[in-house]
Amino acid sequence: VYSRLLKSRSNRAPASLSRIATVMRRKTAWMDLKKTKAPIAVVVGDVLDDIRSLKIPALRVCALRFSRSARQRIIGAGGQC
Repeated sequence: VYSRLLKSRSNRAPASLSRIATVMRRKTAWMDLKKTKAPIAVVVGDVLDDIRSLKIPALRVCALRFSRSARQRIIGAGGQC
């Protein structure tokens, strides 16, 4: 995290919503989400919307910056930014 924070904005690659959803789906496959809250995805960089994925699960995401449409899709799906 420290090395990503020190990078300049042009060298800090953004993350797409579909990539975050895929990684979190793998992490929560073994969890019982009825008993515990979903884990928080921490992204050192920007979170951008991805129109290729039609359905986004309820995600809890902590990031340096969100695009306007990514924030709307996360909150619309019942997640937190």
